[in-house]
Amino acid sequence: MVVLKQMLNLIPRGLINRHALETGVESKARSFSLRSHLSSMLFAQLSHATGLNDVCDWLRLKAPVLSRFGVTPPSNNGLSNANLRA
Repeated sequence: MVVLKQMLNLIPRGLINRHALETGVESKARSFSLRSHLSSMLFAQLSHATGLNDVCDWLRLKAPVLSRFGVTPPSNNGLSNANLRA
């Protein structure tokens, strides 16, 4: 979680919003913020998660820590819908 927080601090919020608008991710991540979506994807890469359930379950376990830096864990369905391609 410390590494994830450090990575998020290095990425400017304006950059996240700009790229989300360009790629259309903003409209798909309706139930959680863009920062939370990015955090989920970074966590999946850092933890070598094998599936969607791994990512969502671990983030839900770490919800108190994540809430300190403005990240809410997504639901399985919410993350799945946000990652669908048009």
